[in-house]
Amino acid sequence: MLAVLTVALVVVSGMNKISFIAGALIWFLLMLLLIKMAKADPMMSKVYTRHIKYKSFYPAKAGAFAESSLPASRKGGL
Repeated sequence: MLAVLTVALVVVSGMNKISFIAGALIWFLLMLLLIKMAKADPMMSKVYTRHIKYKSFYPAKAGAFAESSLPASRKGGL
């Protein structure tokens, strides 16, 4: 989908022979890249989609009923 949008923007923005040639060249190169990616790993698009949904940082936090990882002697209790 992004390949179609990229080529459409190049072609429509120029509206001359050079932009049509550039659009065709970009389309051809993007299709070669996408075919190579699909042959290397068919699940790559799903992995990438899942990857971009993740946050860049997840702060550390524990739930209300989380078990302590400290030994009993270091918990500071009675």
